[in-house]
Amino acid sequence: MRTPIAILTADIHARNTNPACRKDDFVAALKRKLDYIREQVPEGCAWLDAGDLFHTWKSSPETEIILLEALKGVPFWSIPGNHEIPYHNLSKLESSSWRVLEAA
Repeated sequence: MRTPIAILTADIHARNTNPACRKDDFVAALKRKLDYIREQVPEGCAWLDAGDLFHTWKSSPETEIILLEALKGVPFWSIPGNHEIPYHNLSKLESSSWRVLEAA
């Protein structure tokens, strides 16, 4: 089996509240899933995300921390999805949680 060069994800929709349809602890499940993905990234491999990493462009600091901790030490690249772009205006991306993650 060949070593992968990338792990691809999309539509993670990270948030620190439970969606109405979820009866479990969504935040704990999100952390477990992000940890699992991180564990699948071998040396020399990258984690690539196709957008909607966040559920909203103005996420809480807690959500930003969840993602920062999950991505620690992993080569990670993402593009902003429609949920990350304030008011669907790309010129406002500088004001978003996605931009906080990029700066970190």
